Amino acid sequence: MRDIDVVSLSRAIFAGWRRSKVGTSRRGDMPSLDAFRFILLPGDPNVPLRLSADRWIEYGRSIDFSRSNKAMRPLLKLGLFREKRVEFTVGSTALSAELTEWGFELLVTGTTAFSEDRVDGTSSTFESFCAVAEQRPIPKEAGTLTVWDLKHDAAAFILEQRVHGVGRRAGTEDDLCAEDLAYRREVFDGSAYLGRLETWRLYRPNLDVRPLSERDVSTLLADGLLIKCDDSTVLVSEWGYELMVTGKTAVDDRRVPCRSSTYADYQAIWGRHAK
Repeated sequence: MRDIDVVSLSRAIFAGWRRSKVGTSRRGDMPSLDAFRFILLPGDPNVPLRLSADRWIEYGRSIDFSRSNKAMRPLLKLGLFREKRVEFTVGSTALSAELTEWGFELLVTGTTAFSEDRVDGTSSTFESFCAVAEQRPIPKEAGTLTVWDLKHDAAAFILEQRVHGVGRRAGTEDDLCAEDLAYRREVFDGSAYLGRLETWRLYRPNLDVRPLSERDVSTLLADGLLIKCDDSTVLVSEWGYELMVTGKTAVDDRRVPCRSSTYADYQAIWGRHAK
């Protein structure tokens, strides 16, 4: 199962969470399963549905941005969420929709097994999911860098490219070329924005890749996941490509040029050019 197998209204939940809940928060808090939970606020059965429908609210979110049954029910049906009752400190309870092992895998990798092929505990991200459920540090190999080590926005860039761009694994690498690894910076002023806004675009535009701030780009450059080509262009590095494809790469002081696990694919892409 891939993102595209989920209806767009439901898929938007995963897209939003990749930009706000995967990676390290500004305060450095570890993620918990409550961060990936919705609470059901039932509609009034005595009021017409169009005026009082069920609403699903993100747990702990101060802004009332609710989701409808039309967005949430397909995720429950697909097994990406499960219904679970939660108890609040005041003693009341409510029905919630909690992210499952398979929903977590789809969130982080962009793919998961279909329901008929699932065996509990066998997802590629199961250990990370358990860590989130138990609110403890996500396990990783010594000397490796993962998206959870990056700030939210920088992690979102890697994830979006892993799901929609050059890092996706679906037999599409043969179609990629050098231009797919390059990003062009456009700086412009506008009355609708405060100050200057920097956006990053592919030479072959991928609309799923969101704008990055200068701070996020600096983080990715400092981590060696992007490399600067000139003042207006950056490129995905050998290590950034490995992180997009496999979900991990070596930390800076353990990197040996041309020795990443995906180097052959990376070089093959550089050997091709757009028609």
